[in-house]
Amino acid sequence: PNLATNLLSVSRLTQKGYKVIFDANGGKIVDSDGDLVATACVSNGIYKLDMPCFESKPNHNDYEPAFLAREDKFLMHRRMGHLNRKSLLALKDLAEGVSTEVACEVPCEVCLKGKQPRRPFKTSGSRAKELLGVVHADVCGPMEEASIGGSRYFLVLVDDFSRYTHVYFMSNKNEVNGLIEEFISLVERQTEKKMKILRSDGGGEFVNKQLKKKLAAEGIKHQTTVPYSPSQNGVAERAIRSIVEKARSMLADADLPKKFWAEAVATAVYLNNRSPTRANADSKTPYEIWNGTKPNLQHLRVFGCKAMYQVPSQKRRKWDPKSQTSIFVGYCDNVKGYRLMNPENGHITISRDVEFFESTQTLKSTVECAEPPFFIPEETLQDEDPVQNDGSSQLSDSTSDDSATQSSSGDSDLDEDESDETIVGASGSARSYET
Repeated sequence: PNLATNLLSVSRLTQKGYKVIFDANGGKIVDSDGDLVATACVSNGIYKLDMPCFESKPNHNDYEPAFLAREDKFLMHRRMGHLNRKSLLALKDLAEGVSTEVACEVPCEVCLKGKQPRRPFKTSGSRAKELLGVVHADVCGPMEEASIGGSRYFLVLVDDFSRYTHVYFMSNKNEVNGLIEEFISLVERQTEKKMKILRSDGGGEFVNKQLKKKLAAEGIKHQTTVPYSPSQNGVAERAIRSIVEKARSMLADADLPKKFWAEAVATAVYLNNRSPTRANADSKTPYEIWNGTKPNLQHLRVFGCKAMYQVPSQKRRKWDPKSQTSIFVGYCDNVKGYRLMNPENGHITISRDVEFFESTQTLKSTVECAEPPFFIPEETLQDEDPVQNDGSSQLSDSTSDDSATQSSSGDSDLDEDESDETIVGASGSARSYET
């Protein structure tokens, strides 16, 4: 009569010294002295104790933690963009804000949808000895569908020493030259080191007079691969593969349409920079080597989940709702806030006052019907007070116009006319996104 539920934990019984034996005819429970305690019969594949039934009110707190523990571990797997189990296990020693129980023990259908095994590239025999000693560059695209900002390509620049990655989004390959120049100025100022070698394939976006002149003026050596030998630029190739697989998995998990590929790619780079990698000694994260401190992951949330942010009092009437339903689409760089999209009109808001519903999937049909986001001129943007500051930069596919340039990154600044948490637009021009 004191049994609160009709579920009996075998692991709890064995922990208390009991032995549980199952066979085709049924089961039995034996205590530590070998005395029979209870028997069970088999019914429809379920073992049921041979005992009278009593009506009782179950205490859900007794068994709910068992399910939550498993769910919590799977949640971290999703927050990290479906990071593999081995890296999840290593992460608790390489980052702050990570539960000791992070291993995903169940098969993940999303990972199967998003990741296709390929034969590994041969590893290079040498590594750079310091930050910016060698930087690997490559372009991915064109995509079959333009992003919400109009981009069809993205450029990755990977530091060989740390494996820290920067990503830029572009509407066409002609923007590569300007972005590399912007990247050089940015990282040399941040690290107080000089870039020595740029390694890329021999594509026209990399081999041209303008870039050659810029690299020569900076004293940077340009190494190109042999035609049709992408494995010679294996670091960049692997980075793109990892980014695309993670982004594809997150889009599948969130059930978001393909036009959100740039938001997913930017988030994937952000997470990869904070994930353990065998390329580094002791599997340290690229973030730690690049910044000198361990990343803090307490702010991470599941990409594409439902979120509700507080609408500032300046932007609502007396009886208007104080919260707005949105979709979480990424992190910010130069403000401490989350990027949130209104599924009804496509407008993007940056806010720090957010409640997340990580087990709630987005409504794909609603997102697909959303109007394109509107654009705010860059001159009107200003910074806000944010959620976390870990030295990273923004990761989104957004900017105000195709001719705009910016030394740091992202569209995460806020419009003066829109108050603190404001709506900003996304467009397709290339920008610098350090993630």
